[in-house]
Amino acid sequence: MTIREGLIGGHIIRSGSIRCIINTLKTPRKKLGRKKLGRKKRRRRRGFRGKAKQRSSYGNKNVGSSKLRWGHAWRRGAKLTGKAVSSGGKDDFSDELTKLRMANEELKKKLGESINPTGDDKIMYLQREIMELRKQIAGKHLDEDVILALQAQIGELKQSAYMKTNFEKEIAGLRKEIGVLREQNEQIKNESNLWKEEAARPGNKRGSVVIGTPEGTNRGTPKPQWTGSARAVSLWINGRRNIEILEVSIGWLISKLRH
Repeated sequence: MTIREGLIGGHIIRSGSIRCIINTLKTPRKKLGRKKLGRKKRRRRRGFRGKAKQRSSYGNKNVGSSKLRWGHAWRRGAKLTGKAVSSGGKDDFSDELTKLRMANEELKKKLGESINPTGDDKIMYLQREIMELRKQIAGKHLDEDVILALQAQIGELKQSAYMKTNFEKEIAGLRKEIGVLREQNEQIKNESNLWKEEAARPGNKRGSVVIGTPEGTNRGTPKPQWTGSARAVSLWINGRRNIEILEVSIGWLISKLRH
C-alpha cells in the first residue's frame, strides 16, 4: 500500500510505503535552534562541500581559486562553467581598462594636433585665427559706427526739442501780444463809435467834440494839436495791420512745427 501525500507527526510524506510511515513515526520532531555537531560530523560536512566544489569545476584544475558555492549557485540559477568567476571578472576589468587607455590616447593625440599643429595644418590654423581676429575687429568698427550714429541722432533730437521749446515760448509771447492788440482794438473801436455818435448829434454845429476852455495860467498861443477823430482812425488802422501780420506769422510757425 503506497501513500502519495499525507501529514503524520508534523512531517510531510509525498511518496513511500508503510516502512516509510513507521520510520517517520519513530523519528522525533526536529528541535528548533542550532544543533551542536561533533568533530566527525563537521569533517564529514566539510568533505561533502569539497566534493561539491570539485563537481562544479567540471575538470578545471584551478578548483581552489574558484569562489563558487554549490548551494548558492544553484539556488540563484547561475550556470556552472569550467572557468572561475574571479578570473572572468578580472578579464573583463582588464579589457575595459585597455579600451579606456586607447580612448585616452586618441583624445590626447587629437588635442595635441589641435593645439600644436604641424605643416599645412598649422598654416590653416593661423589663417583661421587671422579671419576670426578680422571679424572681431570689423564687429568693433561696426559697433563704433552704430554708437556714433546713435550719438548724432541723440544730438538732433536734443536740438529739435530745444527748438520746439523755443517755438513754444515764442508762440506764447505772440499770443500775449495778440491779446493785448485785441484789447487795444476794442478800445479804439469804442472810441471811434463815440466820436461818430458825437458828430452825428444834431446839436453839434461844428461836427466835433466840445472842447473845454483852457485855464488862466496857460495863456498864449496854443500849439496845434491833432484832432481826436483822425488820430483814432490811424491808430485803429495800425492795430488792425499788426494783428494781421501776427496771425500770418503764427500760422507759418504752426505749419513748421507740424512738419
